[in-house]
Amino acid sequence: LPTGHERFGSMMHVFYKEADAAIVTFDCQVEETLERAERWIKQIQQMVFLSDGSTVPIFLAATKCDQPHEPFCVDDNLRRFCLTHSLHSYHFTSAKYNLGIEELFAEVVPLLIATRERLAAPPQRNSLQLRDPPLTDEGSSRSSSSSTSSTSPLQQCCS
Repeated sequence: LPTGHERFGSMMHVFYKEADAAIVTFDCQVEETLERAERWIKQIQQMVFLSDGSTVPIFLAATKCDQPHEPFCVDDNLRRFCLTHSLHSYHFTSAKYNLGIEELFAEVVPLLIATRERLAAPPQRNSLQLRDPPLTDEGSSRSSSSSTSSTSPLQQCCS
């Protein structure tokens, strides 16, 4: 790993702690970056879960697609890689020429919205008692001057 990656690698869980999806990138000119991406994917799948316990959807982005690809970076290999690692999909992208970025996010964002809607628990009626029954003056040790009121001690202190 390049300088600094190992040092920050131990902190990466902080960045994806409450993630709803992940986009893992690799350089389509350097096969070693796909191997590193595989380690990231495994770590995310082991550590990042949605509130229902399912793993977050992971998207794979091959960067620098505006430049010649290495033989490992072809549709068949990436499709197989995605199937093997249960990834949602892969995209060829180029930040330099803004290629594939919108298409990637056009797939990610609706999935995030659908996931949020699916996980949003509808309010359950009658499943939660909002407050205890009112306190009564019966059997209280208050003086007679404070207990002559018709309000409960809770109402007296909190109104």
